[in-house]
Amino acid sequence: MRYAFRTLRKSPGFAIVVILTLSFGIGANTAIFSVVDGLLLRPLPYPTSDRLTLLWETETAGELREVSLSVENYQDWRDRNRVFAHLAARNGSRTTLTGGAQAEYVEGSNVTRNFFDALGVQPVLGRGFNAEEDRVGGPPVAIVTSRFFERWFHGDPAALGKTITLDGTAYSVVGVLPAGFRYPLYHGRGEYFLPLGRMPLEGRGSHPGLSGIGALRPGVPLAAARADIARITRELAVEYPASNATAGAGVVWMKDRLMNDVQATLFVLLGAVAFVLLIGCANVANLLLARAAGRRQEMAVRAALGASQSVLVKQLLTESLVLASLAGMLGIALAWAGLRVLVALLPANTPRLNEVALDARALAFVMVASLLTGLAFGLAPALQVARRSLADAIRDSRSRSGESGSRQRGRRYLVVAEVALSLVLLTGAGLLIESFERLLAASPGFRAEQIVSVDFGLPPQRYQRPEKQAAFFNELLERTKAIHGVESAAVANGMFGGLQQPVEFDGRRGDLKNPISTDFALVTPDYFRLLSVPVKRGRPFRDADRMGSPAVCIIDDSMAAAYFPNQDPIGRRVRTGGTEWAEVVGVVGHVKNYGVDQTSRIETYRPVAQVPLSFGSLVIKSAESRTALMAALREEVRRIDADLPMGRLIDVEESVAQGRADKRGATTLLTLFAGIALALAAVGLYGVISYAVTQRTREMGVRLALGAQRRDILTLILAEGARVTALGVVVGLGCASALTRYLKSLLFEVSPFDLRVFVATALLMTTVALAAAFVPAWRATRVDPLAALRNE
Repeated sequence: MRYAFRTLRKSPGFAIVVILTLSFGIGANTAIFSVVDGLLLRPLPYPTSDRLTLLWETETAGELREVSLSVENYQDWRDRNRVFAHLAARNGSRTTLTGGAQAEYVEGSNVTRNFFDALGVQPVLGRGFNAEEDRVGGPPVAIVTSRFFERWFHGDPAALGKTITLDGTAYSVVGVLPAGFRYPLYHGRGEYFLPLGRMPLEGRGSHPGLSGIGALRPGVPLAAARADIARITRELAVEYPASNATAGAGVVWMKDRLMNDVQATLFVLLGAVAFVLLIGCANVANLLLARAAGRRQEMAVRAALGASQSVLVKQLLTESLVLASLAGMLGIALAWAGLRVLVALLPANTPRLNEVALDARALAFVMVASLLTGLAFGLAPALQVARRSLADAIRDSRSRSGESGSRQRGRRYLVVAEVALSLVLLTGAGLLIESFERLLAASPGFRAEQIVSVDFGLPPQRYQRPEKQAAFFNELLERTKAIHGVESAAVANGMFGGLQQPVEFDGRRGDLKNPISTDFALVTPDYFRLLSVPVKRGRPFRDADRMGSPAVCIIDDSMAAAYFPNQDPIGRRVRTGGTEWAEVVGVVGHVKNYGVDQTSRIETYRPVAQVPLSFGSLVIKSAESRTALMAALREEVRRIDADLPMGRLIDVEESVAQGRADKRGATTLLTLFAGIALALAAVGLYGVISYAVTQRTREMGVRLALGAQRRDILTLILAEGARVTALGVVVGLGCASALTRYLKSLLFEVSPFDLRVFVATALLMTTVALAAAFVPAWRATRVDPLAALRNE
């Protein structure tokens, strides 16, 4: 160890280059590992995390669709299954909390009484729900999180049993959950839990947003759970053919479902940084091979003085491990900085993102990565020493003829590997860049510039009658339009998409085996003009389309093309969700409700004035500052209803951009890694060619002395670089064609085998590699024949 440090101190430039090269690879791998570990590898923060599953119903007729559980089907799954220790259910809830300084919206869940048993969590104060409370008409009780209890009751244990008022109903707080408890789905924002059984049954055909949460019995595999739920589903299909004939079921591990959206991205990035580290190792191995060749005399003297091959190998490996350890220490600092960048680039709504940290597991990863890296790049020069006899060492130490052919080939193969790995990363980055450009160019079907929205939920106790609901939204619209800077305003039941409903056309319901589903939105007349959604046929809604007038609807052009081909849909009738038949009065452009890169349904619109609306989004077009607009809007709402809270102001343009930003993060990182890999590969090729030129100085002098032209020398050296590059490109293209298929889930309107991207990246790699080879080749043409021969 002492000798290794002393040797490296004598070559500070070499040591710095190696440490910096490796530290980036180790740091990047550690940062990515910390994210993968925090999101994918660590168990969920529940005692039953290794047995937790999510369950839902599927519609197996026609195109397979996931739908929420019906209450009655859930009860049969719970009572008839043979594999779950606990099978609970929940759905989301959003209510108005009153009783404080001002009303506010809070999010929570309706859950069955065994929900906390399934998670293995119990209240630290009070108790869970009992059977009496978890039934229709049961007493109104609530369990709250410690965050809510601290904020609302200042954490006073004596407050247990006091009430909170949600949507006008007083709920007695019977339990407080442990500090830090979060239900990870739906961003973990829930602050209260109410008994689900208080909801009235709606029939097996209804789907009130329920999801099942099951804790398997110890030792039961997931396949057994799927088989058991499938058995129950078949039984229910026989018993209730009207509602369950085409119903299926889905069962997955909760953790897998939780991270489904980011899992592919993280694994791609993990593979990318591993490639960068491998390229760095190949570069360092080449440097060490060149350095070992320069230390032939030292090794020959050591061998002559009695050093065994094992001693020489141990010395070289020790030096490699010292370099890798120093690189690992620097890599920790780079990982800390890189981790913050990674977290910022991941989608803000990624579950468990707050659990990502550079902890003891990450530090252990750094140690292991450093040791393995040291062995990886130190093995080649060490084995080279081990294979040489003492006579070979002494002969090499006295010779100036250069390296043997086998050692030169070994260094070239390392560069081939670098070029191939770099080309794989370049191709992946090229595909993501092409995909992202198409994503930016894709239209969501509306103009989001200067558009904001605010959600409003009307408490059912005070706004039961449709006339009162309509009056509130009408007055809200009039007051909003009068605010300074507001160009236009409209109301819709959600931005965007609204509800999903079954749809019938002209009195003919779709075949039971091929059900049709539509997005269903309630909007006011100015909605389409405000968002610049084109009316392609017919007319938009009018103020005259109100309660008591003929029911009307507007469909989008995707529905018109699919279900009214080669005919005019204007005047036809459509019915959604079993409501009244409505005449089609217009056809508008299709809106991508779930993001420009996501598949969306056909859509049907009805006027707000004809259908009761208790929850809606106020959509505003305004160039006014968001702070001033929110203050003015809050004042107008207070004048209408002082106890009605407002949702947060959402910038629609930012929301659309955020959907693209989720792809931007992966594209940016992979492009960065590909750029670094390209630079490392170019440096590696430059080093090999440069070293070869140095070793062949005498040869170049002889060639020039015998009449060779300088262009012949340039061609000779460039041909060597071209051969290495060509072999690397061929291998890289083969590897890329095999690996880019794993990018499919990250691509938008781009094939994983896009020929243009493959050709472009191969040309870029070749150009950069030949440029790197040109510098030493040009230097070779400057050799003075007399000086070269005199030095020999």
